[in-house]
Amino acid sequence: MLLSACERKDGIAVDPSLSTPFITSASLGASIVNLDSTTDVHVTLLNDGSYRITDTISVSVNAPGISIADLRFGFRLISPTGGLAILSGSLRLDNASSTSLIRNYITPFSFNIDRASIGLYRIEVYQTAPNSASNTIHVPLLIQRRNSKPLLGVPTIRTLRPAGSDSIRLSLTIAASDSNGLRDIISLLVFPKNVMDTSSRNMWDNGNETNGDALQGDGIFSAMIWVRPISVTDSVRLNFLAIDSSYEQSAVVTRSLQNHRPRIMNVDVPDSIQRPASGTRLMPFRMTVSDTDGLGDIDTVTFVNTSSSNPLAFTMFDSGDLSLHGDLIANDGIYSRIVSIDAPTTTGVKVFHFEVVDKSGARDLVIRNITVY
Repeated sequence: MLLSACERKDGIAVDPSLSTPFITSASLGASIVNLDSTTDVHVTLLNDGSYRITDTISVSVNAPGISIADLRFGFRLISPTGGLAILSGSLRLDNASSTSLIRNYITPFSFNIDRASIGLYRIEVYQTAPNSASNTIHVPLLIQRRNSKPLLGVPTIRTLRPAGSDSIRLSLTIAASDSNGLRDIISLLVFPKNVMDTSSRNMWDNGNETNGDALQGDGIFSAMIWVRPISVTDSVRLNFLAIDSSYEQSAVVTRSLQNHRPRIMNVDVPDSIQRPASGTRLMPFRMTVSDTDGLGDIDTVTFVNTSSSNPLAFTMFDSGDLSLHGDLIANDGIYSRIVSIDAPTTTGVKVFHFEVVDKSGARDLVIRNITVY
């Protein structure tokens, strides 16, 4: 029986010493890393807002009587989700601390992540030499951050009530943000009140037209829902709430279907403009608007030159960016736009429509004639 067990078989490597390398331990320079710790030397904030994680892995191998040339070990960094290796490399032998029995390896590594990619990572250490087998060992690496609650903007609501129907279709959008990244928002809900069915409805940022969403991943969440008011339409109220991966909730944003129309208080444009003989002349257009529901209820402020062969709506801004938009003070209700008059511009009377639209689709319009000469 002994002779049979030791018989050489084709295709199988025989280890005459009957010894196998064994990974006895593995550790990290830091097993817990916090992205928001200003004293953590293992974290570097990069210019693009991502983080570089730098660490060191130390490994000890029990390998009596095995040549160093026959010992090669590698490591893989496994992500918290999906079990995918996002980094791999070879371990470096530390000759100064190694002996004929114990081989020590010390290897630095680094990788970049964004704030949304926190979680429990895993370092897998294994032998890469083909002639003999060894065990595999895993080391945890926990990446944390300080959590921040999601923030919600002012919702946009468009209503449609078919003739003869007791129900209303609502087209809803709301901007959401999170300093830990949009991926940290796991749910955005709307709760209709004073309706027959008050159950929560999901809102989505998936670019699906059936949800009314225009662009995936832009932070604008959308939903198309039907509600049946218990009484009058203006009594319907909507509560919006976002939840992040730490199950922290945003402040609730409430919006009623009762709406006040925005008003254009002043349009500051010239009655006439002299066309330059050459080059371009720049001139600011400004419009002052108000809304009883607050300036946050203003959705768009635009103007259109209806006399143009290709009339387009130009957005006006309340950004405080003087050089780019000609706006003096941000969020003061005065919207601005720099208009360029070129030498080839045709002369004559131009009819401009200035319009403001609120989050519920209510609007106000002012018409001005400007003579180009």
